[in-house]
Amino acid sequence: MPVNAAIDRGAIVLANPAERIKTMDVGFIGLGHMGAPMARNLLRAGHHLIVYNRTRSKAEALAREGAQIADRVADACQGEILITMLADDPAVEGIVFGDRGARSTLAGEAVKHVIWFEI
Repeated sequence: MPVNAAIDRGAIVLANPAERIKTMDVGFIGLGHMGAPMARNLLRAGHHLIVYNRTRSKAEALAREGAQIADRVADACQGEILITMLADDPAVEGIVFGDRGARSTLAGEAVKHVIWFEI
């Protein structure tokens, strides 16, 4: 059954409040000019967000809006979905292949199914 909803100022408004949209546990790495607004929209939509950024103050800004801060890349890789919004190839390589990076975490036995988007 499709959910009838409308977007109002970035928030999802259900036509029938009894209907529920499944919320997800989302890891989000990279909170720059594009990443922060995307992460903020996920929070507004009701998803649980674990955020990581090299500059911790950018993650702290989202924590004031309800996000959980990941101290390490690995901590942000525990949800159902991982989104990385990084500046360039070297940044992606560092996050993916670095010490305790996304690749080693996602290959672990504790993580069974994760969808990963690199934007």
